[in-house]
Amino acid sequence: MRRFQTAFLATVAAIGFASVASAANMPTKAPITKAPIAAPLNDWSGFYIGGGIGWAHTGVGGDYVITPTVNHHNVSGDSAIFSGIVGIQHQWNRVVLGVEADFSGTTSGWPASRNAGNADCLASLSTTITCRGRTDQIFTVGPRVGFVAANQWLLFATGGYASAKLETSVVNHASGNEIGHSSVRHDGWFAGGGVE
Repeated sequence: MRRFQTAFLATVAAIGFASVASAANMPTKAPITKAPIAAPLNDWSGFYIGGGIGWAHTGVGGDYVITPTVNHHNVSGDSAIFSGIVGIQHQWNRVVLGVEADFSGTTSGWPASRNAGNADCLASLSTTITCRGRTDQIFTVGPRVGFVAANQWLLFATGGYASAKLETSVVNHASGNEIGHSSVRHDGWFAGGGVE
């Protein structure tokens, strides 16, 4: 009986060793890899508000009539400009369409002034006369068309209706009194573009 048990155990051990050896010699399977997933595009859809500050150059011209003389002036100057922006847009694939409105104002006071000694500023009246002019209360509204490039950048163009308040004033330095004043709103258009 002992001989049989010993022979049986030896046979089982030999079979087990052969199974392990066979498994060790089997080729291994290659690891499973998933195809790379493209990064999703940024979504530029939504409502937005913002603001800005910058520099503005003003050029204002006009005529003042002091009977019987017509006096022409043309003044220019620089000032700070601040603005508020509101808009809404929606993205389809890589195309972005929207509409945007902007209201801007210049710094207080008169950014543009020239003395009467200049030929374009009532020089024929008196050397104490100063012409002044400024552009204020600028309003724009129009569509925006954009294209999403490189997944991160929005290239856009915009344009539409524009309106601005133009003011001119003539002041007598000797008395400090304003001789004449004009405030007119002008309509026009604007165009531009940018990168976000």
